[in-house]
Amino acid sequence: MDSSQQNFNVDNLTLQFFTNKQTYKKYLAKQDPDTYEQKQMDFDHWREHGTEIHEIVQEGLDSPDDIMPKSLRDAFHHFVKEAMLLIDKRQSADEEKETRRKNTVEEFGIDKNCLNENGGKNNDDDDDDTLFSQVEDLQIEPKNPIEYWKMQQVFKKK
Repeated sequence: MDSSQQNFNVDNLTLQFFTNKQTYKKYLAKQDPDTYEQKQMDFDHWREHGTEIHEIVQEGLDSPDDIMPKSLRDAFHHFVKEAMLLIDKRQSADEEKETRRKNTVEEFGIDKNCLNENGGKNNDDDDDDTLFSQVEDLQIEPKNPIEYWKMQQVFKKK
């Protein structure tokens, strides 16, 4: 039995995959500080050698079949395939977002000149053109806090 089978722990996997990353990091730092510290040291080591790693990736992109050793070449091929899947997903999500935006513009008859880099707001809009420019501020405030609740309708549960 190798060490990976000995370390298999369903509770740990559940925590790792069903909690967000920040919560899992906090949990790991409290419950297993050695593992947490080792992961942090690994990340720091990767950052220190980032330029060398980048050069290896660039060499792999230039000539993918010349990477030595074979295990690194296979891992690189797998990495590139997964990266391309991610790129395709991002592009299709961007295209879908753009299609939805165009459909909304066409469906509601929004003037395309109104949409600009400012989130659809024109700088020369008057207060009269805004939706709530005609609404009066009624300034109705309860005199004491209990009156607010008197105004609300309360239902009894049976």
